Amino acid sequence: MPNEELKLLLQSAAENVKKNSKKSESESEEILFQKIYQSIRPPVTTTSTTTTNGVPAFYVKPPDETDFLRQKLREETRAEFLQRRSRV
Repeated sequence: MPNEELKLLLQSAAENVKKNSKKSESESEEILFQKIYQSIRPPVTTTSTTTTNGVPAFYVKPPDETDFLRQKLREETRAEFLQRRSRV
């Protein structure tokens, strides 16, 4: 009789250990994944200035009236742009 009870207790303990080892294995995999992911991905910055650094300047101040070469270049470029735009 005591042998059968002992056998049942050992079996139930072994089943509990298997269940716990599966849980701890999945938890350790999750922790390992988090560590690897944190090392691979770029650091997250919370400041808003980093988002504006990659934005190009959309407005360029027109050249001075005394700078004839830049004014002519700007006029020609604008005329070509408008011609291409009107064709489409």
